[in-house]
Amino acid sequence: MASKLTFSDRARIVFKGILDPIGHFLNRLGLSPNTITLFGLLGTTIGAYMIAMGNLTIGAFVLLASALVDAFDGTMARLRG
Repeated sequence: MASKLTFSDRARIVFKGILDPIGHFLNRLGLSPNTITLFGLLGTTIGAYMIAMGNLTIGAFVLLASALVDAFDGTMARLRG
């Protein structure tokens, strides 16, 4: 029986052409996947704070950007082997 692909598996396949070049670039800059994870955490914290303070639109954009940044840590780790 063939295993079914998860949503994240499908997204990884679809966005591989975008994520891999950016992941290579970030690795060449000397950033580690853990650093990118911390940037994502910081952004998520700032976005949540902004939403809690009533800045819904800006907070939502910050959270969206944080989620996108967080997609790169796994890509960078995979590219490093």
